[in-house]
Amino acid sequence: MKQTKILRIVVIVLAIGAIALTTYKKMNKQEAINSSAMMEKMKDKRVLVLFFSRAGDNYKVGKVEKGNTAFLAEYIAEITDADVFEITSKKNYDIPYTEMLKVVREEWKNDEYPEFDKSLRAINKYDIIFVGGPIWWGTYPRVMFSFFKEHDLNGKIIIPFVTHEGSGLGNTKVDLQRLFPKATVIDGFSMPGQEARKPEARETVKQWLASLDFQDKALSKNDNTDGLTGATTLNNQLTEKGQECEKQIKRVLDIKFPDGHIEKRELVVKGVVDMGLGTLWSATNLGADFAWEIGHHYAWGETEPKQSYVENNYPYYRQVIGDDISKTWYDAAQKELGGDWRMPTREEWDELLFSVEHEWVSIQGNQGYLFTAKNGSRLFFPANGYIYDQNVGTPDEGYYWASTFSNIDNAYVTYLPSNSWGMSNYGRHIGIGIRPVK
Repeated sequence: MKQTKILRIVVIVLAIGAIALTTYKKMNKQEAINSSAMMEKMKDKRVLVLFFSRAGDNYKVGKVEKGNTAFLAEYIAEITDADVFEITSKKNYDIPYTEMLKVVREEWKNDEYPEFDKSLRAINKYDIIFVGGPIWWGTYPRVMFSFFKEHDLNGKIIIPFVTHEGSGLGNTKVDLQRLFPKATVIDGFSMPGQEARKPEARETVKQWLASLDFQDKALSKNDNTDGLTGATTLNNQLTEKGQECEKQIKRVLDIKFPDGHIEKRELVVKGVVDMGLGTLWSATNLGADFAWEIGHHYAWGETEPKQSYVENNYPYYRQVIGDDISKTWYDAAQKELGGDWRMPTREEWDELLFSVEHEWVSIQGNQGYLFTAKNGSRLFFPANGYIYDQNVGTPDEGYYWASTFSNIDNAYVTYLPSNSWGMSNYGRHIGIGIRPVK
């Protein structure tokens, strides 16, 4: 009896082992097929992983000996059998994370190009270049731009990859295409910094690499366009709301600062504001009556607010409706206000952010950034959050659409948290605020 039980147990164990072995072989076979297909895409291509990564005090992971982006760079190089070159800076960034943010902000403000340690003389021999780095103020670190100034990537296939804390790919793809107009810059890969350090990140990177099409070219402006593109501009008369929006109202308001002290300052709370940059800004968000009010949220390209913002109810999901929808049928500011009112472009946002002083304050109980121009004009941008589905995310931070298309899924957004500011890109289906300009 005991021998029969033992025999049954042995049979079961052997059966389980056989199943496990078969499964393991299938998994290994599938992995080999995936790897083989991926390497076939890169056949006869010389591949380089070019990256910058910051060790030291990193957001959410503390003080580390290896930066987050370095993990992704190693995975890509290992899986693609690529050469690796790390861009290193002569400037010391091994400082506390919050201090580093201030340093980076000053670099952009002063148009600095920090020196890098060594050049890559052999860069001309590569066909495909993966370009990786952390997102600092909406794009790659400035030291990488120093490297780009001295290394020509035109004629290459460039694939950006980044680590971030909510910015996705930021402006990296557009910046690379602007710097190297004769290169083919294809959609890249982004991952939160703390996620890149986890072992399972390798599999995610591998799946992304397997999905790449190295024959992909820059997206045609006419691909998937439905007839009303960025070339179709409007010239409407001012609507009733537009006329109301232009009525100038000024008030002296109590401005409360983070340390608790209060100052009185005059502010245009409704009407048109000239910040001395050539673009006239509305003092209010679209859908708001006064400067401190949040107003409405819109999906990019939609002209009416709605209750829920998800991919399934976004009519332009994965469609190209224009490189720039300012003053087109897809511009909510143009439709609601008429006349010359429209959404601001990414360039106009950049000009405002980098040319005008701004500080985090509270007005009428609402927090946000107060911008003060050299001519004394002021604009207040309340923290309005964003809406995904029906839920408001981070209501203590500001989110404002630019009219500029980023990629098949995203458009550019001015991002205004209390401790920083910059440009990023977000899913076009998400509900985000609009500040009209003319």
